[in-house]
Parts: sequence; C-alpha cells; structure tokens
Amino acid sequence: MKNKTIYKTVLILIICFITSMYEAIIVYGLKKAGINTSINKVSENLNEILFLNILQIIPLIVCIIICYFLLKQKFWTEMYLRVDGKNQRIIVAGLIIIFLARIIYHMIITTDKVTGIYNIFYYVLFVALSEEFISRDICTYIVKDEKTIIRYIIPNSMFALMHVFSYSGWGKLSASYLNCFLTSQFLGLLVGGCCYQLMKEKSGTIWVPVLVHAIFDY
Repeated sequence: MKNKTIYKTVLILIICFITSMYEAIIVYGLKKAGINTSINKVSENLNEILFLNILQIIPLIVCIIICYFLLKQKFWTEMYLRVDGKNQRIIVAGLIIIFLARIIYHMIITTDKVTGIYNIFYYVLFVALSEEFISRDICTYIVKDEKTIIRYIIPNSMFALMHVFSYSGWGKLSASYLNCFLTSQFLGLLVGGCCYQLMKEKSGTIWVPVLVHAIFDY
C-alpha cells in the first residue's frame, strides 16, 4: 500500500514537473528572443501573446485527450465536469454573474478594451481551467483512494511548486527568492489549492473552483 502511494506521488510529480518545465522553456525562450510575454498590454502584441498562450495550454489539451481515452464514459463524472443538480446550477450561475459584473466594471474603468477582453479568456481558459484540471482533477484523481491528508497535500503541494517560475516574474531563481517562495508563497498556494479542492468535492463540479479561481486572478 505504501509503495502504491509512492508510485502515485511520483506520477503526480512527473505530470506537474513536465507541465511547469514545458511552460518555463517556452516563456524563457521567448523572453530571450526579445518577445514581450506580458498580458498587461495585450493590445500592443496580441498575436505574440495569443501564440504563447496557445502553446502554454498544449499540456492541458494532451491531458484531456489522455484522460478521455482512459476513462471513456466515466470521463465527465470522474473529472467533475458535469453541472447536474439544482444547487450546482445556482452556484455556478451565481459565480458567472459575479465574474461578468467584475468584467463589466473593469471594462468601464479601463481604456485598453482589447487587453480587458483578452484577459477574460486568459484567466478562465489559460489559467483557471488549465490549473484546476491538471491539479484538482488529474492529480487528485490519481490519489482519490488515499487518506484525506494525502489526497489534499500531495496534489496541492505540486500545484504550489508549479508557480515557482511565474511568481518570480519569469526571472532568475535566486537563493533569496527560493527561500521567500518556499517559506511564504508556497504555503499560501498550498492552502489556496486545498480550498479549491474542497470547493470541487463539496459542490461536485470542477466549474466552481475554476470560476472562483478566475475571479480571484482576474
């Protein structure tokens, strides 16, 4: 039993490592080539940013395809992708309304409408859905039969570590930064990830943490 847990942990580590390293290679490579990867001014380099973000979600697409073929008919239920119950629909609809209200407010106060509109898709698709599906769907599915503490700590620890590059602003990973990340930001991401997982399990749908995640990030 212990060996199975170790194998599952290694598998989660491999998935998260490949995903984060793939993204890091792309972003650092483009930055080295002098290409602006910031989404703060999308209107100034829309084509480059769109191309970068499409490249970034390739691991998500690959994971979805693999899971679909492995789980087949169980895919939609095991990955918590359904919104069936009345309470689920009410919660999801409420979160969508909150997100839309936030978008409308942002669109009113900002002068850069292109960036504002693009960020809607960016935070929902490229960030929230990608991170939630990989971390709170695939990784938690791998350890779904383990004890609660293992089911929460292992996937969400990996989720936290996946942010080590982005939280540095895609800059140099110095010793002082890594120390700061591991002693403060890592813990915050771990707790946040556990909260997202709890939302998924209590609501019965991945769309609740996806929308909450997108609202906070947006």
